[in-house]
Amino acid sequence: MRQPKFKNINVTCPHDCPDTCSLVVTVDKSSGKAVKLKGNDKHPITKGFLCNKVNHYLDLVYNKNRVLYPHVRIGPKGSKGKFKKVSWDYALKLISKNIKTNLEKYGGDSIQPYSYSGTLGMLGYWGMSERFWNKVGASRLGRTICIAAASTAGIYTYGAACGPAIDEVLKTTLIILWGTNVASTHVHMVPFLEEAKKNGAKIVCIDPRETRTSVMSHWHLQPKPGTDAALALGMMNEIVKNNLHDKSFLKNHTTGHEDFIKKSFLNIILAK
Repeated sequence: MRQPKFKNINVTCPHDCPDTCSLVVTVDKSSGKAVKLKGNDKHPITKGFLCNKVNHYLDLVYNKNRVLYPHVRIGPKGSKGKFKKVSWDYALKLISKNIKTNLEKYGGDSIQPYSYSGTLGMLGYWGMSERFWNKVGASRLGRTICIAAASTAGIYTYGAACGPAIDEVLKTTLIILWGTNVASTHVHMVPFLEEAKKNGAKIVCIDPRETRTSVMSHWHLQPKPGTDAALALGMMNEIVKNNLHDKSFLKNHTTGHEDFIKKSFLNIILAK
């Protein structure tokens, strides 16, 4: 019996993205190369489609300009600097030698690991490299270029969780999309939003910009940049003033809400 030439492999998208899509990769068994990539149609979130970036992921993987081997600079830095391809063994020996030299001369603080998520999953992002840098006593990186402010706000708002689960969207009657363009950056939430709309849910988009998400929403609020906090306090003022807040939830699942509400209301009154 003739054996099939291709096989399908289920994998997870490596990008730093909340969708964490389920992918089906078709591999040519004779060459070992991937020849096709698509979203897993059996996955409840991916639903068989991918974002435009990952749709073309094989073009990146097999691009002739992709850097697959280490290079070292020859000559001075700048426009005249050139790079030469070297073996992995040579590169590892050179790096380990430089690390050892700096540790002996200047200590661990002289070494600054510099990396961000990009196409790294959690194993690559918080994996063995962190153990190594901890062991040598290297400097720590604040990692504030991208999401530090948003992460801090999320922790104070939701706690350790990153936010509502995507399938909770279908159970709501009012959906507020605050500063997020899901139609472009969180495409797998869109089918859930569309279904929620069919079920009668209203969608409010809060964003200074007009986006693909604002167009699909029932109501688009456009606060001036930097005024989000004032809008949030105003909303809280109306909720508390009309006794619409869930006191039981606040008591059981939050800390500091009484003092926060008291001070916030005092500031609003003084402002008037």
